[in-house]
Amino acid sequence: MIKFAAAISLKYVAVGAVNCLVNVTRNGVAYSTEYYPTTYNIVTSTLPPGQYTWSITCTSAQGTQTNAVATGFIRRPITLNWFSNTTSTGGVFQALAIGANVTWSASANAPFSQYYNSVGADYCRVQSSGFTGSIFLDLDNPNFNPNNTAFTATLLWDSGLYYPAYFNFGSFNLGNPNTAAPPLGPYNDYKWLLTCRNSDGESKQTVMYGTTQP
Repeated sequence: MIKFAAAISLKYVAVGAVNCLVNVTRNGVAYSTEYYPTTYNIVTSTLPPGQYTWSITCTSAQGTQTNAVATGFIRRPITLNWFSNTTSTGGVFQALAIGANVTWSASANAPFSQYYNSVGADYCRVQSSGFTGSIFLDLDNPNFNPNNTAFTATLLWDSGLYYPAYFNFGSFNLGNPNTAAPPLGPYNDYKWLLTCRNSDGESKQTVMYGTTQP
């Protein structure tokens, strides 16, 4: 059994055949039956996720037949988005790019709201940390730069492995991590790491940082 993502092609070549019949099953149920030339690329990028079997029977001009079977598992892709509503988003929810740094006004007691959703995931995990140093030395940051100063993160909260694929954290006040009492401070800023996965073996991750405005 080969596990692969949806964007892949299968190719067969039948020397001496005049045509080939390809029967495809998905999750044990007939999916398609097609006659193809003796050399053909089967593009799977448009197939839905599932367990597939390609049974190929090629026939020569004399009626001789030969068979081949290929099996594969097209995994469910995962998409996820993290939404935040805070001072830097103008007081409305915005989808955040991976590595985004949002800000809030602790002095104005500005509320902070966030939620995430995912498609194709069975479970998610959320980890919140306080950190010191440069976010660009964080290995989870897509803009990781080893030439920056040190980065140290202290885990403050862990949802565990089986948080739902969608969760709304509601609205709360983060205050100022620089002056917060332990365990919420003192830190330079906060970090939120979201990791979602499914039973097909796919996983996807995004990270967000938060900073108090001057």
